[in-house]
Amino acid sequence: MQVPSPPEGKAQGWGLLNNQTSMISNNQICTILLKSTRYPPFIMYNSLLMDITDLTQAMDRFVNAKGWYQPGTPRPQTLKNLAASLCIEAAEVLELFQWSEEVSDPAALESELADVALYLLQLTHVAGIDLESAVLDKLKTNYHRTWDQPPPAERDQHVKED
Repeated sequence: MQVPSPPEGKAQGWGLLNNQTSMISNNQICTILLKSTRYPPFIMYNSLLMDITDLTQAMDRFVNAKGWYQPGTPRPQTLKNLAASLCIEAAEVLELFQWSEEVSDPAALESELADVALYLLQLTHVAGIDLESAVLDKLKTNYHRTWDQPPPAERDQHVKED
């Protein structure tokens, strides 16, 4: 199966699979949403193949389309602005649990978590951080951590005090 080229005059905004060819064998299960009822056609979301880089590029295209990279924009894409926006959106997630252990509106939670993810993607993009590598590095570090005892430096300090 080949992924078709974009229709004439539609290349801009055709999405993530612009002019790419994908060969799919009979043994592979792959769903390519060329036309979707959930996503506008310019999103071209392939849920089995889309990764952090693709999502970051989609966010970058969105920010560019809104003109938020332009001088004088009301939403300058600075690290400080993006970090503040990330925290604000994370607080909105927490607000959904205010006075309750359960979320009353799952769709609102989904929306707020998406906002958090989008700001995280944009922040790492503007900062020049490879989020996928950073996450994998952090997971590797965390596998060697313990949370039930003080860090080694503190343990050594307590031993010296005794």
